[in-house]
Amino acid sequence: MNSPKEQDCVLLTLTKDNKIERVRHCTHSDDKLRDYFDAIIAKFKNDFYAMKDIWVLKMVFTDKSRIPDIAIMDQYETLQKLLRNPQLYGIKEHKAFLVHDLDFCSLHGFDPLSYEGAHEKIAKRIGVYAYTDDFRAIRTDRGVHVFTSDETGDHAIENCLSYYEGHFFSTKRGTDRFDLITVRPIDQIPQGILNPFADTVDWNTAPLDLPDDFFCKGVTMLEVTEKKIDMLPTVSNYWSFSHENEISDISSSTDVYDYCCLIGICEGDIQRPDMIEGEWYESFSLENRFDDLLEELDDCDDNIEREDVSSRIKKLAAKILTEEFADFRYCREPEKIEEQLQQIQTPETEDFQENSNKPKMKI
Repeated sequence: MNSPKEQDCVLLTLTKDNKIERVRHCTHSDDKLRDYFDAIIAKFKNDFYAMKDIWVLKMVFTDKSRIPDIAIMDQYETLQKLLRNPQLYGIKEHKAFLVHDLDFCSLHGFDPLSYEGAHEKIAKRIGVYAYTDDFRAIRTDRGVHVFTSDETGDHAIENCLSYYEGHFFSTKRGTDRFDLITVRPIDQIPQGILNPFADTVDWNTAPLDLPDDFFCKGVTMLEVTEKKIDMLPTVSNYWSFSHENEISDISSSTDVYDYCCLIGICEGDIQRPDMIEGEWYESFSLENRFDDLLEELDDCDDNIEREDVSSRIKKLAAKILTEEFADFRYCREPEKIEEQLQQIQTPETEDFQENSNKPKMKI
């Protein structure tokens, strides 16, 4: 049996001002990559600011004959040409690393090529965008929003989160992906594309209808993932998106907050619409729609009457969801689905069939 053909790779270091250093052509192996990392760490050891915004790039080629002359690999124009069309030049894969991550792994005994050594895992320990002045970005299914690392970028990225908060449950949300990433452009980013959402945006415009200049397209960039946000439209994911995105606490828009409250009522997780605790400046604006039923509930004499009124409260919530939030949709929590599947196998009540068709979620 023939042994698998060895692949060659090129390793290089990209400084903050996009100067290429320490170009190395070698056989592709984890050991060779770790040796290169060790050399880079030794160069910048204990110098936090010297290693700031320095990237290491690995490019694996399908054949060593496709690798350009090493004498021109330190030319930035060569790197631009290769990364703009990697398949054309025989690049099978390319991956970027931050030197700060390599140093972090060295200090804490992690293998930088392991799961624990991945940038996303390190960011989980120290926070997103913790030690870089490179561009912050958000990757969606439609493209990438890019933000500068200054006050203007701070304002724009917070507005971006608020915008997507308002469309989290929308049927025209336009993305099931929402990744916080750090990017190093290899090409120049047109000025008009930077910091979308910094200026006033029509909040009613659905993400599917956002203009193309809100996205950075046609620009070659290196990237590392800071955090992947689960966009499955469950209520718990919505709260995580709004309050655990690690950038800014986002207050709820009125219609989205009402929508979450109605789901809770419909599914029995909220027993009384008049006992919902307001979130920030928002409160359940549809509470008065339940006033008559709540008066009946207070006048009930026994559990049978209470169950009947409670059932009608849930039905009213479901009716409002269907009729007034037709452009919204949500998914049940995974644990609720598992709970229902177990009940299907061993139904415990006569009215199980009716109840099992209703989604149950916590808010």
